[in-house]
Amino acid sequence: MNRITNRYENADDIDAPGNMQAKSAEQAIYLGGFFGQGVGKGKVKEFIPEAYADFFFASFVEEFGSFAAMILVLLYLIMLYRIMRIALRSEQLFETYVCLGIGILLLSQAAVNMMVCTGIFPVTGQNMPFLAMGGSAMIMACIGIGIVQGVAQKQEDKVSVESESVFA
Repeated sequence: MNRITNRYENADDIDAPGNMQAKSAEQAIYLGGFFGQGVGKGKVKEFIPEAYADFFFASFVEEFGSFAAMILVLLYLIMLYRIMRIALRSEQLFETYVCLGIGILLLSQAAVNMMVCTGIFPVTGQNMPFLAMGGSAMIMACIGIGIVQGVAQKQEDKVSVESESVFA
């Protein structure tokens, strides 16, 4: 509760120590512009303590720009769409729920990181899936995608067996 009240009570106080990370992230996004500063040329990310993890989206926008950020959001939405398509094609309800859960988890994790960097959410410490430097979060995201790939492979194997029996 303290994070939320501090966010809105100290909104105008740029020098507040609790808002330093969030304000630096917002400044990095602002300085990124439409096409960004260029790879490795971002300067504000040097002042963000967790620019490679918790504030990855801010450093990404500073270096690559808002146009690349829109493409990144589109790629995450495409990933969710493909996971949902795999989930809805499954014949077993458990596989459907597992795939939907993994897809929603990954997209919500990315959305929280983006909203923290833009100042919509208070600082939570959520990594950007597949992009931010991470240990256990990266491992779990890869395991989740592996599970979805296993369900997709099972569906593909079933389709190939059915097509062989049709042509035989």
